[in-house]
Amino acid sequence: MIPIVLQNLMLALVAVADAFMLGGMDQNYMSAVSLATQIQFIQNMFLAAATASLGILGAQYLGKGDIKTLDEIFCMAVRLCGLVSVVFFAACVFGGKYLMLIFINEDVLIDYGVRYLRIAGFSYLLTGISQCYLVIMKTSEHAKTTAAISSATACVWQFPLPQWEPIISTGL
Repeated sequence: MIPIVLQNLMLALVAVADAFMLGGMDQNYMSAVSLATQIQFIQNMFLAAATASLGILGAQYLGKGDIKTLDEIFCMAVRLCGLVSVVFFAACVFGGKYLMLIFINEDVLIDYGVRYLRIAGFSYLLTGISQCYLVIMKTSEHAKTTAAISSATACVWQFPLPQWEPIISTGL
C-alpha cells in the first residue's frame, strides 16, 4: 500500500511544484498558474476514472490468468487515456484563452495562464499513457517500481531549468 500512496502523492506534487517555483514571482503569475492547473486537475479526474477501471478489471483477469484479455483491456485504456490527453493538449496549446475564461475574466491573468498552458500542455500528452502503464505495473505486482518512477519524476520536475539566455545572447 505504501508504494501506491507514494506514487499518488508524487503525481499531486508535480502541480504543487509549479506553485512553489512561482512563489517568488509576481502575485499575478501565482494566481494565473493556480487557475491554469485546474485544467490538469480535470484531466486527472478523467484519467483516474479510466485507470481505476483498468486496475480493477486488470487485477481480476490477471488473477484468472487471462493475459490475453488483460492485454486487450490495457490497449483500450491506453487508447482512451491517449484520446483524453490529446484533447487536453490541443485545448491547452490552441485554446488556452478559452479555458482560462472559464475561471477568470482579467486580461493579465488570462495572458499569464495561456502562456503557462502552452508549455504545460505538452506534458499532458504523456500523462494519460504513463498513468496507464503505472496502473498496469501496480496491478501486476510492481508497485515499488511505480513509486520509484513517480518519485524520480517529481524530483526531476522540481530542478530548475538552466538559464539559456546568456548562452543565446553570446552566440554559443
